[in-house]
Amino acid sequence: MIGRTASYCFEDLGRPDTPKEFVAGWQKQNSKHYSAAITYMNRRLAEAESLTGVEGKNNIANALLAAVRKNGDKAVNGFFENKDKHDECKKVIGLMESGAFNIDSRIPMYGELEALVNYIDGH
Repeated sequence: MIGRTASYCFEDLGRPDTPKEFVAGWQKQNSKHYSAAITYMNRRLAEAESLTGVEGKNNIANALLAAVRKNGDKAVNGFFENKDKHDECKKVIGLMESGAFNIDSRIPMYGELEALVNYIDGH
């Protein structure tokens, strides 16, 4: 969602940074949870490969990626639906820069993400 929003908005906003740099900044700010999620998924994909081979692992990875993209697209489209692109881009990117989209105790799944971090740190 961070990258999709940045890709949609940066040219319109005349940003000097790239969407990729913006995403990297978000990942750094949220590195504890982001890294734990990536580690967990890589372990699950390795497990899938050991059970189903490379093709099976790739099918699972592609299905997960498609689901994430679909949900991300839906969320981003919801931000901008029937709204002025420039104004809404300024608003949403500003919220992202202020940390409103960071992973912290305000989000509904924070407990689960903290548990994931603890699980990964313990294994």
